Amino acid sequence: MYRVLFVDDDEAIGFLVARYRIWKTAGFELADFAYNGREALEKLSAGGFDLIITDIRMPVMNGLDLLRRIREKGYPAIVILASTYQDFTYAKEGIRLGAVEYLEKPYSEEKVAEALRLAEDYLGQEREDAPERYWHALLEGEDPAQLADSLCREAQERYPQDGERMRRDVEGLLEKVYQKMCEQAPWLKVIDKKDFIIGGRPAEEAEEIFKELQWKIKQYGLRSPDLMAVRIARLIEEYLVSDHLQDILADKLELSKDYIAKLFRGRSGMTISEYTTLLKMEKAKELLRTTNDKVYEIGEALGYSTTDYFTRLFKSCIGCTPAYFRKYSASEEKF
Repeated sequence: MYRVLFVDDDEAIGFLVARYRIWKTAGFELADFAYNGREALEKLSAGGFDLIITDIRMPVMNGLDLLRRIREKGYPAIVILASTYQDFTYAKEGIRLGAVEYLEKPYSEEKVAEALRLAEDYLGQEREDAPERYWHALLEGEDPAQLADSLCREAQERYPQDGERMRRDVEGLLEKVYQKMCEQAPWLKVIDKKDFIIGGRPAEEAEEIFKELQWKIKQYGLRSPDLMAVRIARLIEEYLVSDHLQDILADKLELSKDYIAKLFRGRSGMTISEYTTLLKMEKAKELLRTTNDKVYEIGEALGYSTTDYFTRLFKSCIGCTPAYFRKYSASEEKF
């Protein structure tokens, strides 16, 4: 259930919107009201809102200034702006500032329902994308401790008084990150789910669960050899046919070649050379299946200077020559 903060200086409008039947069926809860931007910010500082529907023209602080402050402070809630047709220029400015929709007044149940449907799609996509963003941030080398703080504070702002819901939100994200790690690095030998996913005692207070979540994520993030092995694997894939692969790895990761080689073998069970060959052979199989390129052309594309060497290596790894594989791969399950 997404929580909504409704902001309008006309109390009667808020009362009218609160009576709409859509709140019982739309997956949104009209959780609170504010009557100007400053009051809305005070309520937002306590957290707990996913969506803000705000009028543009209000005393004390208008809707555009409210939107600017929301973005400055990094609150996770999304914003829908509402105003009359005459204020459309302001509405366009609001969209530029990051509002997800413009709702033309006067309100109607149909207009609000349509805006909520759009907001639901946006919020759903945002949560779906969160594991991807967190995963890529880890792989790009961002500080796991800072990511932990950011992730947990966002959840704390969303559920300030609901530690258990906060736990479920963060735990669900980490579950997806764990799954992604297993998908992209199935060869890793030391990914223990119980060390990655949060568990334990029920939360009694949001602050306690916040600290526990931070500690757990940092604990995992500081177990960086697994993540470093995945980074190495991604770089190998990116620079697969380079003549200076190990130099590239050392430069990109700012680590010594010996350390990289030892870490990767310890985590994957393969040397960098063995993993490189494995990737090249898988790529060769794909090209043999899907293109009409000659065997020597495929070998050259994968960095092998002679067809004889490529053929011998392919046969050693796959169990047959490239020509035989191309002819029979569609009909033989062993390939």
